[in-house]
Order: sequence, then C-alpha cells, then structure tokens
Amino acid sequence: LAPSAADAQADGRAVSGGAPAALYDVLLSNPPYIPEADMPSLEPEVAAWEDKRALCGGREGLDVIIAILERAPALLRARGCEVWLEVDPTKKK
Repeated sequence: LAPSAADAQADGRAVSGGAPAALYDVLLSNPPYIPEADMPSLEPEVAAWEDKRALCGGREGLDVIIAILERAPALLRARGCEVWLEVDPTKKK
C-alpha cells in the first residue's frame, strides 16, 4: 500500500512513465477494461453514474492494463511481489 495519499497519486502518474515515489510489494487496481465498442451497450445505471474514463479501456479494453503491467517492474520492490488487476474475464490474452 502507498505510504501516503500523495505517494499513491504520484505512483499513479508513474504508471505513465514518471518515477515512483516508493516501491511496493503489491500493485492492486481495478483499471478501465471495457472495450470502446462495448461502451454504447452498457447498462443504463452504469453509463449514467460512472465516468467514461473509469470504464473505457481503449479499443480492446487493455490500454491501462498493458501500461500497468509494463511499468510494474519499476514499481515493485523485488521479485516475488504481486500484481492484482480486475480484467474482462472474456479476454484470453
């Protein structure tokens, strides 16, 4: 877990290429993973209340997930650390 809210915010920016404020044993995220093509068919209660940026994960729903996985080695303390992500269960990749 992040040592502070400020460090967590800084580490969110680190996923897109900046230097992390700290190193972690676990990365835990519920990133946007809905493919763009599926956005128009969301249930009305989801579409009405959720920010699109929190839901849409790009063309295949993997944009943020791939960014997190690519940066994970620079954010994790050592081998054996874990990355836990909520993803679309229909993805086979």
